[in-house]
Order: sequence, then structure tokens, then C-alpha cells
Amino acid sequence: MSLTTLILTAWQMGLWIARAIVEQQLTERAQVPTHWECCAVCGTSLVSKGFVKRQMLTLVGAVEWK
Repeated sequence: MSLTTLILTAWQMGLWIARAIVEQQLTERAQVPTHWECCAVCGTSLVSKGFVKRQMLTLVGAVEWK
């Protein structure tokens, strides 16, 4: 195995691990209950519409969470 191949493989593994950690942390944060404020216009209490799959492009690649 050449040095270039070794370095590229290690880089990809590092990105994979970093992406997994970020996704896990974002998923945990999403599970924490949120206190919703009242609407500034009508005063009705705001309500979450549930969990939606989200995706964001970061330095470690595309990160997904719910």
C-alpha cells in the first residue's frame, strides 16, 4: 500500500468517525424537550410538528439527524 493510499484511507476513516459523532450529538440534542413560546401575533401556544429528517453540509460531510 502506498503512502498516499494510506493517508487517504486514514482521512476517510477520520471523516466517517467525526460525522458519526456529530450525527449522534445532534440526534441527542433533538430529543431534549423544548419550551415553546407563544405566538407574538395571536398569543396561541406554539406546537412542534414532530421529528423531521434534517441534513446539513459540514466540513465532515453531509450530516443527518431527526
